[in-house]
Amino acid sequence: MGLEGVGMGDGFGLGLGAAAVALIGRLGNRGLSMMNTYITRNYTAKLEITNSDIAYEWMLGHLASRRDFTAHYQIGTSFKKTQAGAIKKLDFNLQPTAGTHYLWEKKPGEWIPRPIKVERTRSQPTASNVPFETIILETFCSNKTEGRERMLEILETARAEAFAKMDTSMTTQIYGTNGQEWSLLSTQSKRPLSSIILDPMECERILKDLKSFVGNKAWYDGMGIPYRRGYLFYGTPGSGKTALITALAGELKYSIALINMADHMMDDSRFLHLLNKAPPDTIIVLEDIDCAFQDRAKLIEGDKRFAGMSGGVTHSGLLNAIDGVTNSDGRILVMTTNYIERLDSALIRPGRVDFAREFKNASDAQICGMFLRFFPDSPDTHAWNFLTGVRSHNADISMARLQAYMMSHRDPVKAMENTAKLASNTSSTAFDGSDPVAPPELELSHFLGKS
Repeated sequence: MGLEGVGMGDGFGLGLGAAAVALIGRLGNRGLSMMNTYITRNYTAKLEITNSDIAYEWMLGHLASRRDFTAHYQIGTSFKKTQAGAIKKLDFNLQPTAGTHYLWEKKPGEWIPRPIKVERTRSQPTASNVPFETIILETFCSNKTEGRERMLEILETARAEAFAKMDTSMTTQIYGTNGQEWSLLSTQSKRPLSSIILDPMECERILKDLKSFVGNKAWYDGMGIPYRRGYLFYGTPGSGKTALITALAGELKYSIALINMADHMMDDSRFLHLLNKAPPDTIIVLEDIDCAFQDRAKLIEGDKRFAGMSGGVTHSGLLNAIDGVTNSDGRILVMTTNYIERLDSALIRPGRVDFAREFKNASDAQICGMFLRFFPDSPDTHAWNFLTGVRSHNADISMARLQAYMMSHRDPVKAMENTAKLASNTSSTAFDGSDPVAPPELELSHFLGKS
């Protein structure tokens, strides 16, 4: 009996001990779970991005570009074909594959970088045959505000990198008209503003005015002033008016809509319709505005193609369309002409033309700037020698002719030696560049607007 009692007591004690251990284990697990939940909620930050969001591609590109990231990539290949079937352009795009990755992020002032867990998930394709994907970033933080800021910093870095790539590959769309509707004529590579050679800071001054207009709609609304801006570019043919418009559109990320004022199909009603229906975020260009008022009624008289047309835009029709209250919100209108003296003063008064710029034949600064644009590694003395050679044969030369000359030369020395080809009188003596020209006291960088 005693032995049995002792055995039962021992068994009860063992069972009680096991139960206690189990209880402590459960309490410990529950405590750890609660602690983990507390830490996760208060000291970690997560950012989830789905592939339906534009930021998804930004983040993929950013992660693939980081050197502290994964070595496990997936590849995406893109290419373009010519009409003949030949591959024209082949690109490889590396992206982090699906799975868990880690990167290290160190903010200024921190000694030890913090790990960031990156998880890319991919599910089965949806009805559109596109897999549903997500990127989840998770990191430790001292508080929720700091965690939110850290995630936003990573996202902003990815956005800035994506926009920088977009700027280098951005195009400018050119729209034209058949007299009735707008249609896309061409898509051109974005022209950098640095490719436009004007006098110092001229490009920047015009761009600053445009950006000031684009970014101040609230001010116009508050002042009760129509939110539109008119520009007049006038002067010598081939002086860079159209080239500047193209570069400005690229800087603003705008399109260009061209209206040929000499078009036989253009009349008052069609012109007003085109202005009102211009594509959004577009610079409207009225080319050769001086041709608008030529009487073309006799030219189209009896021609069935122009039946019912008046043969041109009238003076009052043009002014009413420019001043019109219909759909002028945010409109940028640029008029170009080679003959400003032919324009009526009512057309170019303030309110219709807010900014006018004259384009002349190439100045000394523009000639030097053109040379250094094509030969950026040449010393300033070469640019001065080239300027002297050009001026010795031609007192007035257009930028278009100067650029055509430069495009035919790949050697700066040859470009200096052959300036006789630019002579208005072909019997002029060729400049051989043998007599160096001493630069004046004013440095060339001053003319070019360089720091």
